[in-house]
Amino acid sequence: MATKNNLKPVRTKEEARNRGRNGGKKSGEARQKKKLMREALEKLIGNSLDAVTQALIDKAVSGDVRAYEAIRDTLGEKPTDKVEVMGHIDQNEADSFENEILFPEKKKTGGS
Repeated sequence: MATKNNLKPVRTKEEARNRGRNGGKKSGEARQKKKLMREALEKLIGNSLDAVTQALIDKAVSGDVRAYEAIRDTLGEKPTDKVEVMGHIDQNEADSFENEILFPEKKKTGGS
């Protein structure tokens, strides 16, 4: 997995373009694979999807918290999915805050 420590800097515009192109190709391949897997699963489940859904609802009604959470999340009511940002965010302040969190050892001391 890529981290700040093992990323190689881009040296030219052409290199950046090539990296972007390669990343786009890989992203497309991943989306296609995910689509094929979803289609295969839908084909396998077929008409039994209603029965599976009903079984999940029955488990949630009987007190199964994980079943309830699965239904809630599927309906888009997952608490972390609903984040509302109000007000103005100054990009310079946000960058400064992010740097303080990511690189506390580089925090400025005094007035230099």
